[in-house]
Amino acid sequence: MALRPRRDEAAAAPTSASLGRSGESLEAEFRKLDSLSYGQLKVFFARESPNGDEFVQPLSEIQRVLKRAVLDLFTTSSGTEGGESPVISQQIENSVYTLATEKLPQIIAFMPKIKTFKQEVGILLLDALCYVMALEQASLSTFPSTFASCLLYLPDPEWEGACDETVSRLCHYVLPMCLVRPPSEDGQLVSHFSLGTSAALMMVLQGCEQAKHHLLIADTLMHLKRDVCTDILSVVAYGTSSVRQKALGLLLHYWPLPQPEFSRHPSSTYGEWSTPNCENESCRRALTTRATTLCLNPLCAMEHKKGQPKLYMLLCPDCNATIHGSTSTESHLRLLLPQPLRDVKPNCEFQKICSGVDCQVNKAEVTCYDGSCTAIQNGQPIRMCRACHNKQHGDISDPKHIFQVGPPDPWLSDDLSASSTMLEAVSK
Repeated sequence: MALRPRRDEAAAAPTSASLGRSGESLEAEFRKLDSLSYGQLKVFFARESPNGDEFVQPLSEIQRVLKRAVLDLFTTSSGTEGGESPVISQQIENSVYTLATEKLPQIIAFMPKIKTFKQEVGILLLDALCYVMALEQASLSTFPSTFASCLLYLPDPEWEGACDETVSRLCHYVLPMCLVRPPSEDGQLVSHFSLGTSAALMMVLQGCEQAKHHLLIADTLMHLKRDVCTDILSVVAYGTSSVRQKALGLLLHYWPLPQPEFSRHPSSTYGEWSTPNCENESCRRALTTRATTLCLNPLCAMEHKKGQPKLYMLLCPDCNATIHGSTSTESHLRLLLPQPLRDVKPNCEFQKICSGVDCQVNKAEVTCYDGSCTAIQNGQPIRMCRACHNKQHGDISDPKHIFQVGPPDPWLSDDLSASSTMLEAVSK
C-alpha cells in the first residue's frame, strides 16, 4: 500500500476519503484551522510568558483534524482495488505542508517559554508531528532531525518523561517510516539516507542524559540502515565536546577495542535498554510479555492499542499472529523490533562457519542484524570477523539485509565522505 497519495497535476474533487461522519469535508476542516487555530497561535506567540493551557485547545484541534485525515486516507486506500491511495486536494496538501515546515516548528522553538501544562502541550505536539509525517512525505529526509529537535526544547523539571516520550516516537515511528519504504511504482526501494539521521543522533545525545536513550536510537538505526558507524563518527567530528564524549562511548561500545586502557574508559561502559511490553489491549500477558513486532498501520493501532491511540503499535509474537494472521508485510507494514546488543564481544561469534583457524581469536569487525544470520542467536545481533563477513555477505545485494561495519580505513575506503568524516573525527 502506498503511504502517500499520488499528486495529480490538476486539483482533484473531494473523494469519500475527505468526508467525515459529520458530513463536513476535510477541506472545510483545514480551512477552519487556517482561520481559527493558526490565528490563536499567532496571538500566543506574541506573549512573553503564555499559559500552557492556551495551547492545548488549538493543538487538540490540529491533532483531531490531522488524525481524521490520516484515518480516512488509510481507510479508503485499504478498501480500493490493489491498495491504491486516494487523491487529496491541493488545498489540504498545502495546509499540511505549512504545518510541517512553519507552524509546528514554531511551536517547538516556543516551548521553553511555556511553564505550565508543558506535558499536555508536549504530547499533543509530538503526536501532531507524527500525523503530519504520515500525510506530508515529500520532506521525509528532514523529519528525523526536526522531530529530534524537540529534545532541545521539551525536557523540563516538571516533565520528567519528555525524553522517554520523544525518543520512543522517534525510534518506533519516525525513523522506521523514513528509512523503510515500500517499493515505488518503478519497483525500486525508496530510502532516505541523509544527514537527517546523524543530526537526530546528535540531538538525542545532546538532549538526553540517560544512556538507555543513546542505546535505543543507536540500536534502532543499526537495525534499519547500514553505515551507522559513519553517523556516530559524524557526531564525534562535528558535535560539541560533551556530545563527542557520548558518541565516543557509543563507538567503543559497539566496536570495542582489546586494549585494557580503552575497555576501562568510563564512556565505553553501558548497560542496556529494555524492550517494551506488548501494547495490544487484549493481550493476556501484556505486563510480562516483551514486544517483538512493530506495526505501522494506524487503523490497526487505533483498534487494538492500549492507552492513548498512536499511529503505531508494539506487539508480542502471539498478538502479532492473532491480529495479522497471514497478512503480508507488503500490504500491512510491520517490522521486527530491534533487540539490544548485549555483551558486545570483541571476537567473532559466527563459530559454525568461521573460515579462520580459531574463531575465538578472530577480531570481530562486522555486526549483522538480519534474521537469516541472527537465527543462531535467537534473534540477537551477531558479531563476525572479516572472513565470516565476506563469506556470509559476499553475494548479498539486497539493501534490506542490514549489517554494520566498523570505522573505515580512511586511506583505503572508496567512500570519500566516510573517509573525510573519519579523519575529521580523529583530529578532534
